[in-house]
Amino acid sequence: MMESIFITWMFACAIGCAVHYVYERLNGLDHESASLIFNKILVASSLAILVGGLVAIAIAVILILMSELSGFFDIWSFFDYLGNLGVAVFVFSNIAVSAAYLGYKGTG
Repeated sequence: MMESIFITWMFACAIGCAVHYVYERLNGLDHESASLIFNKILVASSLAILVGGLVAIAIAVILILMSELSGFFDIWSFFDYLGNLGVAVFVFSNIAVSAAYLGYKGTG
């Protein structure tokens, strides 16, 4: 399951970065400069899955412990609901690409 999410994330990040590459090419940058932008935002947005994954695991462990210890709510049905929403991976990966692009463009 986690491997498919990672592969989907990388695929969506690569497509988002390609859109930014085409945007920069249309704005007059040469291939080398646009490729540099593509590589930097792909690496930055891809690293977001590592940080986001660690934070998500920590939050999930806390929610599971709260669910099991309190017994007031069922966290597993919530996780099933999130699993059925496969679109969430595409949404958050494109947010990561856009954030990496804006962060890179804001530095120079």
